[in-house]
Amino acid sequence: MVAGATHGVASAHPVAPATRRRWTGSRRRPGPGPGPGGGTPPAPTDERIDRLFERTCDELRRHGRATSNAVETADGPMSYVALETAAVRLARYLRRRRIAAGDRVAVLLDRPEDALVAQLAVARIAAVWVPLDARLPDVALAAVLEAAGAGLVLTTTDAAARLDRSDVDAIYLDRVRARVEKEDAQRLTAAERGSVADKPAYVVVHAADRSGGAHGGLRATAVGHEAAAAFLRGAAGLLQIGAQDRVHHDPGAGSDLAILETWLAWSCGATVVTAQAGPRLRGAELGRHLRDQRVTVLRASAEDLDGVEETLPDLRLLLLSGTDRPQALPARWHRTGRRIVGLHGAPETTVASLGTELRPDRPATLGRPLPGYGVVIADPADPRRVLPAGGIGEIAITGPGVARGYVGRRDLTAEAFVPAPGPSTPGQAPGLMFRTGDLGRITPAGDVERIARLDGAGGRGADPAVRGATAAPPGAPSVQPHDRDDPAGPVRRRGRAGGGRRGGRRPGWRRPGWRCPGRRVPGDGRRRRARGDGAASRTCCTGRGRREPGDEAAPASHGRSRTHLGTCL
Repeated sequence: MVAGATHGVASAHPVAPATRRRWTGSRRRPGPGPGPGGGTPPAPTDERIDRLFERTCDELRRHGRATSNAVETADGPMSYVALETAAVRLARYLRRRRIAAGDRVAVLLDRPEDALVAQLAVARIAAVWVPLDARLPDVALAAVLEAAGAGLVLTTTDAAARLDRSDVDAIYLDRVRARVEKEDAQRLTAAERGSVADKPAYVVVHAADRSGGAHGGLRATAVGHEAAAAFLRGAAGLLQIGAQDRVHHDPGAGSDLAILETWLAWSCGATVVTAQAGPRLRGAELGRHLRDQRVTVLRASAEDLDGVEETLPDLRLLLLSGTDRPQALPARWHRTGRRIVGLHGAPETTVASLGTELRPDRPATLGRPLPGYGVVIADPADPRRVLPAGGIGEIAITGPGVARGYVGRRDLTAEAFVPAPGPSTPGQAPGLMFRTGDLGRITPAGDVERIARLDGAGGRGADPAVRGATAAPPGAPSVQPHDRDDPAGPVRRRGRAGGGRRGGRRPGWRRPGWRCPGRRVPGDGRRRRARGDGAASRTCCTGRGRREPGDEAAPASHGRSRTHLGTCL
């Protein structure tokens, strides 16, 4: 059985669009609700999420509102113009440091404004953003970096010791801040931006289902620009977020939910409101923050709402994520003029693929496909066979929002991502269908109902509540070597020969002296350069490499298994 798609024996009815019309800050018009014909128009071939931000900036300039706040933190506001300028300068600096399209760049920054600037700058040069949860212990942080195949971390010297267990490079932004501010603030040219073809927009690491035994551990999902842009277009039309909205953002979540809290807000001209760095706000502290900051849009799980007072006068839209939806929760949070929208989806389907309006007088279901998505009830034994109407089988998601696959796990990718049923578009490769691992059906009303978890499903479509990841359970398989068949592309390790991955190094490992640039090899009097890309010829792991004028002394942990691009180049 199929819902929200143009093929199959049955389909879901579209959700009635919201009656409230708000200016979205761009030319884009809200799309219709889920269901047949409710998909978004085809995305342009060059569609990328950073262009959505640019279009908002251009639209605000045309309306004379370029100084509207894009971000508000405890340190003060940052306008759209200031955010774009800071991101462009950092993007140019990263290019100067030879960070290219497709490089996987993780962000580990305490200050929310710095993290958001880095997030936008990485997208500007078509690099792959890897969100990190700053609250993870060092062991779990190393496991996340390993699973994502990250080759570079943007951080500060205060967090240098946290990377001792990881074999990654680092740029310390606090040491190079003066040089970043001297970069040109003009928008990047097409050549500087790079191409996003066959490159992910981000890689998010999430914990798989530990009940899967050997199939447990961490999984890194690669999501393309076309999938993220399709989700943003559909969600903007459905949720009706406007320029006057203030969207709450947890800067330390380290999950793909940041797409919903930041990119969606920016694409609609709204303001992203963050809390100060530190422990995650819970209960009464979260409630006071929401009231003081006049937050109008909140994304939270049922657990996050424990202890939060419901009487928030400015809150008009509550986005409830996760599968745990107590029946009493909509009744407790229902107010006149406030919408409660339940969102459900795995990281493999770009944040969320199903949505429903939660009301006290309606039973809670997973809802219907968001614009652009489709739901297929497939035979668990043969996912290519679609079950007839009323059949109970495995819930599968189709549409442009389906991710590319798992990083370094070709076996699991082939198992979870299969060709979608139905005719394919001429001249294009057939779309993918993601098997969620959930047993369910489509009700006569057109809603998707989840019944149970399939045996042997492993971590496919793991609960979004566990995103942010902990360390892999004992006995879990390590990530397989990354290669050209990887959905996220090959890992480009700076200073490594051939761009391949070389693991198993102990903390404190030093590159042999003969491989350091400019080192004289005893016996022959010649100078040998490290093999690899252009960055390798200027990078030194032992602290004796060439430095640019103005570089400060290396941090105390310098000389470990990573190069520090903010001090050695």
